Amino acid sequence: TGLTAGGAISLQTDNNLTISGAIASTTGAVTITNYHTQTVASTGSVTAAGNVSMTSSFGSMSIAGAVTSTTGTVFTKASSSLTVASTGTVTTSAASRDVTLQAAEGDINQTLSVQGSISAGGNAFVQSWGYLDNSGLGTVTATGAVTLESGKTQSTIATFRTMNLGAAITAGGAI
Repeated sequence: TGLTAGGAISLQTDNNLTISGAIASTTGAVTITNYHTQTVASTGSVTAAGNVSMTSSFGSMSIAGAVTSTTGTVFTKASSSLTVASTGTVTTSAASRDVTLQAAEGDINQTLSVQGSISAGGNAFVQSWGYLDNSGLGTVTATGAVTLESGKTQSTIATFRTMNLGAAITAGGAI
């Protein structure tokens, strides 16, 4: 099953959301908002000609499929953990278009885990209020800068969050 639109797509639910087919906007943006867990299964994909925005207000997010913007930006935010699985990809194809991954703002004991491929035509922002891990097969590649943050707002708290970097991080600009 899939959902294809010539214009923008906006999906919102107050519970869990699993995408196991293709969601595609051929000329507009895709916005997906939910309250709890959001999952893009390995069989699922989210593609937009415009921007992609995916937000899990009070839960986790797992991306095992492909999330792609052909001309815009990709923004993902989970209040809890966010995982890009080894089968997952998050991509902006156009020049100067950013990828942003944010996690754990609502629970600083959670992790942003990049085990798949992040590729930005512009900058890549990988930001966690909790822990950050790309110690597996995860790669982060950007034509512009790559920003990596763990414990994003912890500077005034005695307990800092760790960052595990073990896979390739490549930037055309600063890291």
